[in-house]
Amino acid sequence: MTTAGARNQYNCEVWLEKTLKQIPDGPVFLMWVQEVRRIPSMAKRYTKWHPSFLEFLAMRLCLFILEHFSKKDQGSSEILHFGYHIHAVKKR
Repeated sequence: MTTAGARNQYNCEVWLEKTLKQIPDGPVFLMWVQEVRRIPSMAKRYTKWHPSFLEFLAMRLCLFILEHFSKKDQGSSEILHFGYHIHAVKKR
């Protein structure tokens, strides 16, 4: 590899490293809130059933607890990561 080629590869790696570190991941508790809120529509769609009143109350309790934890969150975003998908095209 030429010196210029090595320099370009290094610049690309540095750029990717800096850029990817700046992309925030979300708090895990808010992701779980989102998923709990989807339960009724997913149950109806995939089971042709809807949550009972007791199940609805349990979901509300879960939402309350998760929102409480979310307010006190101190870095749960470090465990919520789905990966990066990068498509690079070399210019000629």
